[in-house]
Amino acid sequence: MLRFLDHLYSLSRAAAVAVALAVFAVPSQAETPTRLQGLDHYILKSMRAWRVPGLAIAIVKDGRIVKAQGYGVRELGKPAKVDRNTIFAIASNSKAFTTVALGTLVDAGKLGWDDHVTKYLPDFELFSPYATREVTVRDLLTHRTGYCNGGFLEYGTNNTRADIMHKLRLLKPRYPFRATFCYSNIMVTMAAQIIPAITGEQWHQAVQKRIFKPLDMTHSDTLMTFKPHGDTATPHSEVDGKVQPVRWYYDANDAPAGGVVSSVSDMAHWLKMLLADGTWHGRQIVSPGVIHEMETPQIAIPPGSFEGSLFGAFVPEAHSLSYGLTLFMNDYRGYHIDWHYGETDGFQSALGMIPSLHLGVVVLSNRDENWLPVALMYRVIDAYIGAPTTDWSARLLKITRQREAAGQGDALAKARVPNSKPPVPLADYVGVYTDPLYGKVTVSMEDGHLVLRRGRLFIGDMQHWNHNTFRITWRYHYFGHGYAEFRLDPTGRVHRLRLVGVGTYTRRKTK
Repeated sequence: MLRFLDHLYSLSRAAAVAVALAVFAVPSQAETPTRLQGLDHYILKSMRAWRVPGLAIAIVKDGRIVKAQGYGVRELGKPAKVDRNTIFAIASNSKAFTTVALGTLVDAGKLGWDDHVTKYLPDFELFSPYATREVTVRDLLTHRTGYCNGGFLEYGTNNTRADIMHKLRLLKPRYPFRATFCYSNIMVTMAAQIIPAITGEQWHQAVQKRIFKPLDMTHSDTLMTFKPHGDTATPHSEVDGKVQPVRWYYDANDAPAGGVVSSVSDMAHWLKMLLADGTWHGRQIVSPGVIHEMETPQIAIPPGSFEGSLFGAFVPEAHSLSYGLTLFMNDYRGYHIDWHYGETDGFQSALGMIPSLHLGVVVLSNRDENWLPVALMYRVIDAYIGAPTTDWSARLLKITRQREAAGQGDALAKARVPNSKPPVPLADYVGVYTDPLYGKVTVSMEDGHLVLRRGRLFIGDMQHWNHNTFRITWRYHYFGHGYAEFRLDPTGRVHRLRLVGVGTYTRRKTK
């Protein structure tokens, strides 16, 4: 009967269920399956394995909240417990909120998914004139522009969204336009700029007005206005081999791609609306057409991509992986699953839905670099579809450790020459280095060693490593280490700095 509902997916959700009930006379089953009775124990055991301090989960079935519960603590070393209303950062699960906010404009006839972006943002310009002319709203939301994450234009910088848009014309794409999937926060952020261009409302105002308020999401906010208070989880990360609290990360410029904070009780409202064709308590928040576009594959994700290879290792039972409008989707044991994960400093989340079963699950955690939320998502899905029992936590943890071990090794660290000294005095490296795309880097002398500063977050102490290469220990320990390579001109003067993994900066001339 469940697979029969999948065949009815082209109908509205309500119509699919009505037909199935009429044919098979099966009552709604919103109660928790027997196979989930040990879920609490499984969650606590898995949290210990992944070293996750706190976690919350909500399950929605047939329009009812079956479970909404917290586990563990909000902050290590403190007694406050996580509950259903504890606020977490949901990271990239924020992207769908941007899509729905845009979808309300589609419903109002003010926007089309295949409209050219320059129709609303005339200053929007990409490196390629052809891509600039042809790129659509749909392209931005499906990661098919040829651009990958442009985090060094957004993360920890002083750039505004207007600054980012202006600098895009200097950023070279990694792939040809519409050639392949490549995940890009920056393009979702640019899509959000269409909202104020049409309505005058800023992104965070539109999300509050068009989503949070009508869905009674009273424990939700955006990083534009949020400050930790009361029942709020503290972010945690592994620093020097130990899981410990880290600072809350606030960055308004990329909030449309990852800046929503919420609780599982509120996210259950979000799930119920998505699973009910955009309705909430009889009110149409967004049309079924928008939901259908979100859940329709728009571009295949190659097996060799980061997402494709990771997902292929995690879920070998699936045969395909694609992306809709800010939702991943795949087949799984005969069902269509819509889902997304999210990770930011100190937090990781997962959200999954089987629309044909009116089933949704969301998991929020206060530790990054852990795939337990995805593991629990599949644990719940298996219980509802009657799949063979799989220890998803153990599977994903084993694969994660294997991939970490395979990726270990720092070529620059291994190539260090013992007892080497810089070829010029440290004072000769001091200066301001600039790049039209990535802005300014300052190198100064403090307490006898060099210090590099880039933007608001990237401040690091520099240690000579090899020749003209210095290792950077970032003061915000979440970043770990980096490397800077200086280059000399023919006269022996330091004139360039290459920040490895970011870009090359030219030294500003001084009098």
